[in-house]
Amino acid sequence: MTATDVISTEPPHEIRVTFSRVLVSEWRKMVTLRSTWWTIGIGIALHAGVGLLMAVYTRARGSSESPAETVNWAIGATQLTQLAVIVLAVMFITSEYATGQIRISATAVPTRLPILAAKTLVLAGVVLVMGIVATVLSLATALAVAGNKVAFGLPGPETARLLVAAPLYLVGIAVLSFAIGALIRSTGGTIATMMALLLVVEQMLFAIPFHLTKIIAPWLPGNAGSLILCDHEQLDMLRDMVDPGVYLGPWWGYVVLLGWGVLFLALAGLRLRARDI
Repeated sequence: MTATDVISTEPPHEIRVTFSRVLVSEWRKMVTLRSTWWTIGIGIALHAGVGLLMAVYTRARGSSESPAETVNWAIGATQLTQLAVIVLAVMFITSEYATGQIRISATAVPTRLPILAAKTLVLAGVVLVMGIVATVLSLATALAVAGNKVAFGLPGPETARLLVAAPLYLVGIAVLSFAIGALIRSTGGTIATMMALLLVVEQMLFAIPFHLTKIIAPWLPGNAGSLILCDHEQLDMLRDMVDPGVYLGPWWGYVVLLGWGVLFLALAGLRLRARDI
Protein backbone atom coordinates (compact mmCIF):
# COMPACT_ATOMS: atom_id res chain seq x y z
CA MET A 1 0.00 0.00 0.00
CA THR A 2 1.38 3.38 -0.99
CA ALA A 3 0.65 6.85 0.36
CA THR A 4 -1.55 7.62 -2.61
CA ASP A 5 -3.77 4.67 -1.75
CA VAL A 6 -4.86 6.06 1.61
CA ILE A 7 -5.27 9.72 0.63
CA SER A 8 -8.77 10.39 -0.59
CA THR A 9 -8.99 12.29 -3.86
CA GLU A 10 -12.71 13.04 -3.47
CA PRO A 11 -13.62 16.69 -2.80
CA PRO A 12 -14.83 17.45 0.71
CA HIS A 13 -18.55 17.53 1.30
CA GLU A 14 -19.86 20.97 0.39
CA ILE A 15 -21.76 22.78 3.13
CA ARG A 16 -24.31 24.99 1.43
CA VAL A 17 -25.47 28.25 2.90
CA THR A 18 -29.24 28.02 3.26
CA PHE A 19 -31.65 30.49 4.79
CA SER A 20 -32.59 28.02 7.53
CA ARG A 21 -28.93 27.79 8.57
CA VAL A 22 -28.60 31.56 8.56
CA LEU A 23 -31.75 31.73 10.70
CA VAL A 24 -30.32 29.25 13.22
CA SER A 25 -27.06 31.19 13.30
CA GLU A 26 -28.81 34.47 14.08
CA TRP A 27 -30.95 32.75 16.72
CA ARG A 28 -27.84 31.45 18.45
CA LYS A 29 -26.23 34.88 18.33
CA MET A 30 -29.20 36.43 20.08
CA VAL A 31 -29.89 33.84 22.78
CA THR A 32 -26.25 33.36 23.79
CA LEU A 33 -25.83 37.02 24.75
CA ARG A 34 -26.47 37.82 28.41
CA SER A 35 -27.55 41.33 27.44
CA THR A 36 -30.49 39.82 25.53
CA TRP A 37 -31.87 38.11 28.60
CA TRP A 38 -31.21 41.10 30.85
CA THR A 39 -33.07 43.42 28.48
CA ILE A 40 -35.98 41.00 28.06
CA GLY A 41 -36.17 40.47 31.81
CA ILE A 42 -36.19 44.21 32.52
CA GLY A 43 -38.87 44.78 29.90
CA ILE A 44 -41.14 42.07 31.32
CA ALA A 45 -40.55 43.26 34.88
CA LEU A 46 -41.46 46.85 33.95
CA HIS A 47 -44.60 45.75 32.14
CA ALA A 48 -45.81 43.42 34.88
CA GLY A 49 -44.81 45.84 37.62
CA VAL A 50 -46.93 48.69 36.30
CA GLY A 51 -49.96 46.40 35.98
CA LEU A 52 -49.40 45.21 39.52
CA LEU A 53 -49.21 48.77 40.83
CA MET A 54 -52.48 49.64 39.07
CA ALA A 55 -54.15 46.65 40.72
CA VAL A 56 -52.76 47.57 44.15
CA TYR A 57 -54.15 51.09 43.75
CA THR A 58 -57.56 49.72 42.76
CA ARG A 59 -57.68 47.42 45.77
CA ALA A 60 -56.48 50.15 48.15
CA ARG A 61 -59.15 52.63 47.13
CA GLY A 62 -61.85 49.95 47.35
CA SER A 63 -63.32 50.59 43.88
CA SER A 64 -64.41 48.07 41.30
CA GLU A 65 -63.22 47.80 37.70
CA SER A 66 -65.15 46.64 34.65
CA PRO A 67 -63.63 44.08 32.26
CA ALA A 68 -62.94 46.82 29.72
CA GLU A 69 -61.08 48.87 32.35
CA THR A 70 -59.22 45.85 33.71
CA VAL A 71 -57.65 45.09 30.34
CA ASN A 72 -55.72 48.36 30.66
CA TRP A 73 -53.65 46.63 33.33
CA ALA A 74 -52.27 44.39 30.59
CA ILE A 75 -51.29 47.21 28.23
CA GLY A 76 -50.78 50.24 30.47
CA ALA A 77 -46.98 49.90 30.52
CA THR A 78 -46.50 49.26 26.80
CA GLN A 79 -45.07 52.72 26.09
CA LEU A 80 -42.54 52.10 28.87
CA THR A 81 -41.74 48.54 27.79
CA GLN A 82 -40.99 49.76 24.27
CA LEU A 83 -37.82 51.42 25.61
CA ALA A 84 -36.38 48.01 26.48
CA VAL A 85 -37.48 46.66 23.09
CA ILE A 86 -35.77 49.55 21.28
CA VAL A 87 -32.49 48.83 23.08
CA LEU A 88 -32.78 45.09 22.36
CA ALA A 89 -33.49 45.64 18.65
CA VAL A 90 -30.80 48.26 18.14
CA MET A 91 -28.10 46.29 19.94
CA PHE A 92 -28.94 43.17 17.92
CA ILE A 93 -27.68 44.81 14.74
CA THR A 94 -25.38 47.68 15.72
CA SER A 95 -23.24 45.58 18.08
CA GLU A 96 -22.13 43.52 15.06
CA TYR A 97 -20.86 46.66 13.37
CA ALA A 98 -19.15 47.82 16.56
CA THR A 99 -17.29 44.52 17.05
CA GLY A 100 -16.68 43.75 13.36
CA GLN A 101 -18.74 40.54 13.59
CA ILE A 102 -20.78 41.69 10.60
CA ARG A 103 -17.75 41.16 8.33
CA ILE A 104 -17.60 37.50 9.34
CA SER A 105 -21.34 37.14 8.74
CA ALA A 106 -21.05 38.77 5.31
CA THR A 107 -18.15 36.49 4.41
CA ALA A 108 -20.20 33.43 5.32
CA VAL A 109 -23.28 34.78 3.51
CA PRO A 110 -21.98 36.76 0.52
CA THR A 111 -25.45 37.75 -0.70
CA ARG A 112 -25.88 39.61 2.63
CA LEU A 113 -29.66 40.15 2.43
CA PRO A 114 -30.47 36.78 4.09
CA ILE A 115 -28.60 38.07 7.16
CA LEU A 116 -30.94 41.04 7.41
CA ALA A 117 -34.04 38.90 6.82
CA ALA A 118 -33.00 36.26 9.35
CA LYS A 119 -32.21 38.85 12.01
CA THR A 120 -35.60 40.49 11.46
CA LEU A 121 -37.49 37.20 11.84
CA VAL A 122 -35.55 36.16 14.94
CA LEU A 123 -36.03 39.54 16.57
CA ALA A 124 -39.75 39.66 15.74
CA GLY A 125 -40.27 36.18 17.17
CA VAL A 126 -38.38 36.92 20.40
CA VAL A 127 -40.18 40.24 20.95
CA LEU A 128 -43.58 38.65 20.21
CA VAL A 129 -43.00 36.00 22.88
CA MET A 130 -41.69 38.68 25.25
CA GLY A 131 -44.81 40.78 24.68
CA ILE A 132 -47.14 37.83 25.25
CA VAL A 133 -45.37 36.81 28.46
CA ALA A 134 -45.35 40.41 29.73
CA THR A 135 -49.06 40.89 28.97
CA VAL A 136 -50.15 37.60 30.54
CA LEU A 137 -47.94 38.07 33.59
CA SER A 138 -49.12 41.65 34.08
CA LEU A 139 -52.79 40.72 33.86
CA ALA A 140 -52.47 37.54 35.95
CA THR A 141 -50.60 39.16 38.84
CA ALA A 142 -52.89 42.19 38.78
CA LEU A 143 -56.02 40.04 38.91
CA ALA A 144 -54.57 37.99 41.75
CA VAL A 145 -53.84 41.12 43.79
CA ALA A 146 -57.14 42.87 43.00
CA GLY A 147 -59.20 39.88 44.07
CA ASN A 148 -62.96 40.44 43.98
CA LYS A 149 -62.59 44.09 43.01
CA VAL A 150 -62.60 43.18 39.33
CA ALA A 151 -64.63 41.08 36.94
CA PHE A 152 -62.51 40.19 33.94
CA GLY A 153 -63.78 38.68 30.69
CA LEU A 154 -63.83 39.13 26.95
CA PRO A 155 -67.11 40.96 26.38
CA GLY A 156 -66.36 42.09 22.85
CA PRO A 157 -63.85 42.39 20.02
CA GLU A 158 -62.37 45.59 21.47
CA THR A 159 -61.18 43.85 24.63
CA ALA A 160 -59.72 41.01 22.58
CA ARG A 161 -57.91 43.54 20.38
CA LEU A 162 -56.46 45.32 23.39
CA LEU A 163 -55.12 42.06 24.81
CA VAL A 164 -53.11 41.35 21.64
CA ALA A 165 -52.23 45.01 21.14
CA ALA A 166 -49.12 45.13 23.34
CA PRO A 167 -47.26 42.18 21.74
CA LEU A 168 -48.12 43.37 18.22
CA TYR A 169 -47.13 46.97 18.91
CA LEU A 170 -43.83 45.91 20.47
CA VAL A 171 -43.03 43.77 17.41
CA GLY A 172 -43.69 46.76 15.14
CA ILE A 173 -41.44 49.02 17.21
CA ALA A 174 -38.73 46.33 17.30
CA VAL A 175 -38.72 45.95 13.51
CA LEU A 176 -38.62 49.72 13.02
CA SER A 177 -35.77 50.15 15.53
CA PHE A 178 -33.82 47.28 13.98
CA ALA A 179 -34.28 48.67 10.47
CA ILE A 180 -33.11 52.15 11.43
CA GLY A 181 -30.17 50.60 13.29
CA ALA A 182 -29.23 48.59 10.20
CA LEU A 183 -29.33 51.79 8.17
CA ILE A 184 -27.46 54.09 10.59
CA ARG A 185 -25.15 51.38 12.02
CA SER A 186 -24.60 53.32 15.24
CA THR A 187 -25.99 52.29 18.64
CA GLY A 188 -26.12 55.77 20.15
CA GLY A 189 -27.32 57.41 16.95
CA THR A 190 -30.13 54.91 16.44
CA ILE A 191 -31.37 55.02 20.03
CA ALA A 192 -31.31 58.83 19.95
CA THR A 193 -33.21 58.82 16.65
CA MET A 194 -35.90 56.49 17.99
CA MET A 195 -36.31 58.46 21.21
CA ALA A 196 -36.56 61.74 19.34
CA LEU A 197 -39.06 60.30 16.88
CA LEU A 198 -41.34 58.60 19.39
CA LEU A 199 -41.11 60.95 22.36
CA VAL A 200 -40.48 64.38 20.86
CA VAL A 201 -41.27 64.90 17.18
CA GLU A 202 -44.57 63.03 17.04
CA GLN A 203 -45.98 64.62 20.19
CA MET A 204 -44.77 68.07 19.16
CA LEU A 205 -46.55 67.89 15.80
CA PHE A 206 -49.87 67.28 17.53
CA ALA A 207 -49.27 70.32 19.73
CA ILE A 208 -48.57 72.70 16.83
CA PRO A 209 -51.86 74.35 15.78
CA PHE A 210 -51.31 74.12 12.02
CA HIS A 211 -53.49 72.16 9.63
CA LEU A 212 -50.48 70.64 7.85
CA THR A 213 -49.13 69.10 11.05
CA LYS A 214 -52.54 67.52 11.71
CA ILE A 215 -52.22 65.78 8.36
CA ILE A 216 -48.62 64.63 8.85
CA ALA A 217 -48.72 63.56 12.52
CA PRO A 218 -51.14 60.60 12.17
CA TRP A 219 -48.87 58.99 9.55
CA LEU A 220 -45.76 58.93 11.75
CA PRO A 221 -44.91 55.43 13.02
CA GLY A 222 -45.42 55.84 16.75
CA ASN A 223 -48.66 57.79 16.47
CA ALA A 224 -50.08 55.38 13.91
CA GLY A 225 -48.98 52.21 15.68
CA SER A 226 -50.14 53.29 19.14
CA LEU A 227 -53.75 53.47 17.91
CA ILE A 228 -53.96 49.72 18.41
CA LEU A 229 -53.45 50.33 22.15
CA CYS A 230 -56.40 52.75 22.45
CA ASP A 231 -59.95 51.92 23.54
CA HIS A 232 -62.97 53.45 21.83
CA GLU A 233 -63.03 56.53 24.07
CA GLN A 234 -59.38 57.31 23.38
CA LEU A 235 -59.91 56.71 19.65
CA ASP A 236 -62.81 59.17 19.62
CA MET A 237 -60.65 61.77 21.33
CA LEU A 238 -57.83 61.26 18.82
CA ARG A 239 -60.29 61.51 15.95
CA ASP A 240 -61.34 64.92 17.23
CA MET A 241 -57.69 65.99 17.59
CA VAL A 242 -56.86 65.34 13.93
CA ASP A 243 -60.17 66.59 12.55
CA PRO A 244 -60.32 67.54 9.69
CA GLY A 245 -57.13 65.58 9.09
CA VAL A 246 -56.58 61.85 8.60
CA TYR A 247 -57.94 59.27 11.03
CA LEU A 248 -56.49 55.80 10.40
CA GLY A 249 -58.10 53.59 13.02
CA PRO A 250 -56.29 50.94 15.09
CA TRP A 251 -55.58 48.29 12.46
CA TRP A 252 -54.71 50.63 9.59
CA GLY A 253 -52.50 52.53 12.00
CA TYR A 254 -50.66 49.32 12.81
CA VAL A 255 -50.22 48.64 9.09
CA VAL A 256 -48.63 52.08 8.75
CA LEU A 257 -46.18 51.25 11.57
CA LEU A 258 -45.20 48.02 9.82
CA GLY A 259 -44.92 49.92 6.55
CA TRP A 260 -42.34 52.26 8.07
CA GLY A 261 -40.37 49.24 9.26
CA VAL A 262 -40.46 47.64 5.79
CA LEU A 263 -39.38 50.93 4.19
CA PHE A 264 -36.32 51.30 6.41
CA LEU A 265 -35.49 47.61 6.01
CA ALA A 266 -35.48 48.10 2.24
CA LEU A 267 -33.16 51.12 2.57
CA ALA A 268 -30.89 49.18 4.93
CA GLY A 269 -30.83 46.28 2.47
CA LEU A 270 -29.83 48.58 -0.37
CA ARG A 271 -27.01 50.03 1.70
CA LEU A 272 -25.89 46.58 2.81
CA ARG A 273 -25.66 45.38 -0.79
CA ALA A 274 -24.23 48.54 -2.33
CA ARG A 275 -21.58 49.63 0.16
CA ASP A 276 -18.69 48.09 2.04
CA ILE A 277 -19.19 47.03 5.62
